Formats: sequence, C-alpha cells, structure tokens
Amino acid sequence: MVASVFVVDDEEILARTICRYLNKRDFEAEYVCSLADGHKRLQEGFRPDVAFVDYRIGRASGIDLLDAFRKLSPRTVVIMMTGHGDVDVAVSAMKRGARDFLTKPVPLENLARLAADLTKPDPPGGGDSEPSSGVPSMLGRSPLAQGLRQNVERIIEATRDLRRNLPSVLVTGESGTGKELVARALHADGPRSDGPFVSVNCAALPSDLVEAELFGHERGAFTDAHQRRDGLFSSADGGVLFLDEIGEMPLAAQAKLLRVLEERVIRPVGSSAARPVDVWVIAATNRHLADLVAEGSFRGDLMFRLQVLWVDVPPLRERDADILLLAESFVRRFSALYGGTPRRLTDDARARLLSHRWPGNVRELRNVIERAVVLAGPGNDIRANHIMVTEVQAAPAATLEGMEVAMLRQALERSNGNVTRAAALLGISRDTMRYRIEKFGLLPK
Repeated sequence: MVASVFVVDDEEILARTICRYLNKRDFEAEYVCSLADGHKRLQEGFRPDVAFVDYRIGRASGIDLLDAFRKLSPRTVVIMMTGHGDVDVAVSAMKRGARDFLTKPVPLENLARLAADLTKPDPPGGGDSEPSSGVPSMLGRSPLAQGLRQNVERIIEATRDLRRNLPSVLVTGESGTGKELVARALHADGPRSDGPFVSVNCAALPSDLVEAELFGHERGAFTDAHQRRDGLFSSADGGVLFLDEIGEMPLAAQAKLLRVLEERVIRPVGSSAARPVDVWVIAATNRHLADLVAEGSFRGDLMFRLQVLWVDVPPLRERDADILLLAESFVRRFSALYGGTPRRLTDDARARLLSHRWPGNVRELRNVIERAVVLAGPGNDIRANHIMVTEVQAAPAATLEGMEVAMLRQALERSNGNVTRAAALLGISRDTMRYRIEKFGLLPK
C-alpha cells in the first residue's frame, strides 16, 4: 500500500513543494495551512501514516494538533518541525505524542527518507528485516558487534528494576560509529521506554545559553528572556536525556551538570528554587575524556560520574564482517526510497567496499550506499564505479607532534622558560601548557 503523508504548515509554498516532492516518490501527500483545516481533515476521517507539523502556524501552535492525532489517529507518526529555535518547546511536544522534531529548513530528501523509514512495512514472517529500534536494530555479526550488543543488554538487565536514580551511561567511539543508536536502544528496551527520549548536541549549544537550554530559565533572567521556559532536563523528565559531544560542554555548565547528577534537582537560571527531576542521563563523546581532564578542559569528577556504566562502540574498520551486512541493509532501505526496485551489489562493488578503511564509519557507509543507489538507477546492479569513496590521507602523527613540540619550544624560548607567559603566547591555559610540557618531556634539565 502507498504510504500517506500529511503536511501542516502555514507557509503554503513550502508545504506544496514538500508534497510535490513526496508525491513524485510514490507517497500520497497532502497539506493544509491552518490548524482549523488540520482538525477538519482528521474529523473527516483522514488517517495519514506520517504527519509533518510546523510548531508555529500563524499565531497558533502546532502542538495543539497533537491531542487530535492521539485521539482520532493514534497510529499516525507525528514529526514536529520548528524554524524558530524553540528546541525545548519542540522537544516537550514529544510528551504530547510527537515522535521527534526537525529544525527547519529540512532538506526535502531528508523528509522523504524519514517518511520511508517510518512507513517501511514489515515483511511476512520477519525475513531479513532490520528492526527499527532496540538492541536488535544494532546490526552486525562480527565478534565486536556481538560484544557491543551483549554490553548493552547487560546494562538493560542491570537497570530493569530501577525506578529512580539510574546510573549514568557514557558511550564512547569515533564519529559515525552509531553512539546515538546505542542510546536509543537503551531507551527502547530499558526501564525508561515509556518516557521521552530527548537528544541534544552539546557542541551545537551557544556557550552563553547552555545552562538555560539544559535547566530552563525564569522570565527576565537575562536579555531576551521574555517568558519562563523549561529546559531539556524538564522535557526529559521520566525518560532519557542523551547528551551528545559531552566533551564540548563549557566548564561552568559541567559544574552544574555534576550537581544535577548528584542531587537530582535542577535550578533554572534566575530562580532561587530547586526542582526535582528524574532523568536517565546517557552521554556520548568521540574524544578521550581523560585527555581533556589532563588538559584542564573537562572536570575529572564529572567524568567519573558519567562513566558509572560504559559502552565503547568499535570503529567499522575493525568490524570487517559487518561491512557487507550493513551495506546490504542500506541498499534495501534506499532502493525502497528511490524507485522501489531492489538493487544488487556486484562482486567488484563488494570488493571495493571491503578495501576501504571507512574513516567516517557507519555514517560514511550509509552516505556512500545512498549515492550508489542513486547513481545505479532503478533496478540496476550497483557496481564498483558507483561506490564513490574519498580516500583521506592523514598526515603522519610524528609530523603533527613535531609541529606542536616546535611551537612549545619556541614559546618557552621567547618567554625565557616562564610557563605562564609561554601559555599566554600560545593562547592556552597554564595547566594545558604544563600538561604539554610534561607530555613531550620539555621540562628544564
């Protein structure tokens, strides 16, 4: 059956463009430009598979339509869209029934891909389908992949009966390995599956608004704080808060995060009253937190608090047995999205996939396969010339290290061995300078 998509957005040109794009890709898409028309279509019996609803529709809020979906069309997957930076409000919409939120502008191909993923039918008898959530969605037959799933399953089992004060989880691994997939599996199969899953990239938060985004703020707490707003911790209350790129969080915010983890209360910016929260914090980083602690850019006590439970996601280059399995999975997914006719990886395409080192890990593989499916065209085999990978030649580590040592030596010479002045010349802290001096053995004889 053809999947139906409903777009509710007061920008008519945008809504019409989205629907035209989706209709060309075998969806049945229609749109309305007001909340009243959205309610009317649901009252008329329209039951879409997926709905993309704008947060601001004229002077109204798209959140007001969520109750109608939940009551009249509970099987509709609702995705909230926002173009006004109201991330905390959009996230809180998930408590009203929204599956997720997107920040506008959203590329049309991303909307089509998401709609395809959300409406992908389950094949009879299970077959070779890829589960969409939970531990089974973590594909891989290699020993490392099996060990990863076992680690996640052990954490789920250990926390299954805990109702409050769940221990924090730290997920480590290179960029593109699937750290958020691990966090979502812990949420889907863990003790907080009935609560919201709120994800935030710490590196994307403005440094001067990190605390307000995380803990909320009162009206008048700072310039532009025209009304009271809940933070991400409040939005995730009863569920999971996924703090991606935790190593990029400013030190001041780290101190407040540590206090929240220890006391289980938050204090919104500008408020004198603390509020209890019940949130399972799962953090992720592609950096070595111990190195950041040694450099003075990350708190050691927070690191230990976060890694009560630890999951390390191995890079794809160490999981050769999983490369073709994942590639076939992506081929099926994108074949369904671009034309619906299954493609096949030829032997030379498989050999090319296995010969690449995949510095971008699973994310890179997914993008390469999507490009290959498009280049091959509907129904055609995917050949080696369709597998377009970028070979990144990394500079030798010794060369980079030598450049750093040379800069440190030069700064020390210019400052006559004064560490504080040398650090100032390089624009780093004194503690970082001392760490680098000790690391490279530059201490005075």
